[in-house]
Amino acid sequence: MSYIQDFYDSYERIFGKQTRINDSGLIFFDQFYKRFANADDDIKKAFENTDMERQKRMLKKSLLYCVSFTLSDKSLEHMKGIGEIHDKNHLNINPKVYDTWLECMIATVKEFDPEFNSRIDLGWRLAFSQGITMMKYMHSAC
Repeated sequence: MSYIQDFYDSYERIFGKQTRINDSGLIFFDQFYKRFANADDDIKKAFENTDMERQKRMLKKSLLYCVSFTLSDKSLEHMKGIGEIHDKNHLNINPKVYDTWLECMIATVKEFDPEFNSRIDLGWRLAFSQGITMMKYMHSAC
């Protein structure tokens, strides 16, 4: 079994089928953002005036785009667009934040996936590694 398959299996245990997010998945996003905002005062401040329901919907889409970007180039333009929105000329998201984002994501996965183990941990990290690299790169490239 591949690490990406481990990711997909974990994703499905947390969210249900990929096209529909179940109630547990909605709670997952709440917990993730609570953990992420509390990880750093600057992150908390950045989300003060954010429509969190909209933010959660965007995160749901971004998860799938980020993973599909890892598997193929079909999401390249979409990832570039997300990177541009977050670059130094727009939202100016510090590239260090993406490492915090990933650690908060993994901690939330560990909380919600009853089968969490080191393979699943690595599967989630690999699933997001290219997308996170793109986001960091886009910060200074634009």
